[in-house]
Formats: sequence, C-alpha cells, structure tokens
Amino acid sequence: MGRDPMKLLFVAFGCEPGRGSEPGVGWGFVDEASRRRPVWVITHARHRAAMDQYLAERHAHHPIRPVYVALPGLGWMWRTHLGINVYYYLWQLKAGLVGRRLNRAVGGFDVVHHVSFTRYWMHTAGALVGAPLVFGPVGGGDAWPPAFWDELTLRERVREHYWTAVRRVMEFDPLLRRTLRQSRATLASGHHAAAQLGRLGVNPAGVMSAVAPTPELPPVGPGPGPGDVFRFVSIGRLPRWRGVHLGLRAFAEAFGPAAGRPADPNVSYSVIGEGSDLPRLKALARELGIADRVRFEGDLPYAQCLEHLAAAGAMVHPTLRDSAGVVFEALSLGVPVACSDIGTPPLLVDDTCGEVIPTAGGAADLVSRMAATMRRWRAMGDDYGRLRRGAVERAAVMSRAGRGDAMDAVYARVMADRAAAAPP
Repeated sequence: MGRDPMKLLFVAFGCEPGRGSEPGVGWGFVDEASRRRPVWVITHARHRAAMDQYLAERHAHHPIRPVYVALPGLGWMWRTHLGINVYYYLWQLKAGLVGRRLNRAVGGFDVVHHVSFTRYWMHTAGALVGAPLVFGPVGGGDAWPPAFWDELTLRERVREHYWTAVRRVMEFDPLLRRTLRQSRATLASGHHAAAQLGRLGVNPAGVMSAVAPTPELPPVGPGPGPGDVFRFVSIGRLPRWRGVHLGLRAFAEAFGPAAGRPADPNVSYSVIGEGSDLPRLKALARELGIADRVRFEGDLPYAQCLEHLAAAGAMVHPTLRDSAGVVFEALSLGVPVACSDIGTPPLLVDDTCGEVIPTAGGAADLVSRMAATMRRWRAMGDDYGRLRRGAVERAAVMSRAGRGDAMDAVYARVMADRAAAAPP
C-alpha cells in the first residue's frame, strides 16, 4: 500500500462507523481518505467507544488518528433542537483550539477539511486551525416548499418562520464570514445549497453529494418475483418534512380501497424510523384504509435497515427538505427509488434507476405522480427490471472511491494554489 505524504485533518462533529445520517457522512469521508494516506480527525467524544473498537478490530487501511472533543457539563443541551445547535457552535470553538495545537504538533497540515455538520450557515473549527481549509459539501437552509404550505399547522408555520429567521441571523455571524473567506474550496451538497452560498458571495467549487454508499453492504438480491409480496419502504427519522405522509397517500391512491380495484394482498409498505410525525402517520394509515398493509417497524439499527432495504421492491423518499437518507444504499442494493426533486436525492437518482417527482405542482400532484409510479413498478414489467439493474450501475458510478478521487483533485488544487502564493 503506497503512502501519500499529504497531511490531512478532518473536522467531523459526527463520525462513526456503521451509522447513518451525520455520523455516517463524517465516517464516509474519513474512511475513504484513510485508504489513500494516514489521516487525523477531530470528532465529538460520544463517538469514542465505537470508533476505538472499530479501529482496533476491523480497520485495515492507513492509520486514522482520532482526537475526541467534548464540552463537559453541557450535555443537557442535546435535549432540544435549538440546544444541539448552540452546543455545536460552541464545540467548534473548542475544537478549533485543539486543532490549532495539533497543527503545530505535526508541523502543519496540508489541508483541513470540514465534513460534519453539513450546514452552510454555521462556522467550522477548520477556520481556526491555521491550515488551508476545504469547506463541505455543505447544505441546509431548505424551507418548506411554497406549494405545500397549506399542509402545515399554525405551530408548524411558526416553527418554519423561526428557523428561517435563525439561519438568516447566523449568516451575519463574523465566524461564519471568516470561514467563508478562508475556505480555499467550498463545496455545495446540492443546487439549492449552491444558490444559498452564491447569495453570500461564495462561488462554490462544485456540487457534490455528502453521502456515498458504504462498501460493507448486503449482497444485491434478486428482487420480488411475480408471486412475492412487493414491499415499498421508507427509512429515516420521521419529522413532518420527511414526507412519509405523502408516500402513504400515494400508496392508498394506488392500492387502497379508493383505488376502485380489488385489494392486492401482495403489496405492502414498511416505515422504519421514529419521530414527531409517527402518531399522525399511524392515524393517517387507518384513515386511508391501508393500516393492514402498512407496518411501522420503529427505529432499527443501521444493519437491520439495510436488510429490510435489500428485500424491498422500491424505496419511497418524498422528502420536502434536503435529506439523502439511505438513497445511496438503496441504489447499491439494486432497489429503485422514487424521490422528490429537492436537495441531494435528485443528484443521485435519474431515470435509469428511479423516478424524480416534481414538487412544483403541490401535494396532490406529487401524490398522483407517485401513485402512478408505484402501480407501474408493482406490475414488475421490463421497465422495473431495467431500473433494478440501473440502480446498481448508478451506485457504482457514484461510489466512495469516485468521490475520493474527486476530493483528491480538490486537495491537489488547494495545495498548488498555496504553493503558488507562497513567497520565494
């Protein structure tokens, strides 16, 4: 195994092997980079046990040198969404001081790369380290689509206005402005994020997904046969913006009592996850007359989620904010994906592996289009078989190795620019 002399430090508040969401994002970048060179990572101390065990027992690449940072006595902040954001902001300040000391100790990093949290509107410890900064891919800042505004309760509308105001205020934070000024390459996680960065005067160096499939996946299965149960599945936390209620309504329009055809006993819908919208989703399934064919599996470990996904006929992901969820994993397992046109998913899904459904027409239009897609896929014709093959091919194109190559090109450009700017 060759050794790359570049010294690379990651800032990844979330970073843990075998996890999804932000910890999975951080680990994906760190793990792939360690296949090419030794790396350092500053991460939260809550990941210590899982990280140390993995590195001791399973890691087979160049060394990963984790540095764990916590804010003792402030754990109570994790109880609320606002508290977590305040904690994260303060954590970046402490991690920046730790990173500055580490930078001196190693003789200077060539690049410091911020990868988690993936939000454009908060600063990073990487700007305090004293090494050339790569910021992103970052996103966030999505608002509830205007065409779906009527679906919100008064309380939800107030919450949307509140978080929009918070982000707008944070955009004036001097530490964020310093981060954006110092970043030698800023990457957006989607076209909406690129527009937000452009509004702040930043020209993103590119648009790149923050997630990529883990190489450690179950084998690709054959998919449902003509006599098997065709199972749709949605996976992830269940706030209202995840859009699972739209998936249930589409399922009912396609296969429920109102569909005007005999009930199909060999089609079902599994919802995996917990969240604030779960009671409302259960009530909706009963109201739509599909409760006997909808299973709420609860919150499952990542490995079990992948097992459910591998056995599914299709994944339903009509998110109303940027959330890639496990779209990459679905494609890697040969499972077609029906998603909305918001955020990262439309960067991953195209007509070779699924269906990107527009949100501009509002909820009724999205539900109708998704129901038609569900009926077409349930028929399991030649089109469905093509999509299963296309999903695997699409995932291979967007592998971690491919993203790692793209990041290496970014690092090389940043280092070359630094060398060119250095005094003779």
